[in-house]
Amino acid sequence: MSKKQRPIKELLVLLLNEVKNSRYPFKGMCISINDMEHKRTIIWRERMSLLFYLNSNKPKDCGAGFWWPPEDVLKRINWINEQIKKL
Repeated sequence: MSKKQRPIKELLVLLLNEVKNSRYPFKGMCISINDMEHKRTIIWRERMSLLFYLNSNKPKDCGAGFWWPPEDVLKRINWINEQIKKL
């Protein structure tokens, strides 16, 4: 039986928790999303929705790959919080 896909806001909250609680804070958000699917926190469709959302709402001053330096977890947390507030 197929699980129903959750709203993007709920998925962003899950991503925020994943980033905050990671034992490996140097990984980017895409890897965190993949880890969430691997741990079965989210399903494949939710992973794809999160990745699409990230690409569609990418900060203007960021390049390809890592948007911020790998060690700058606070910028990731702040960005996710901003996205949650927007929704």
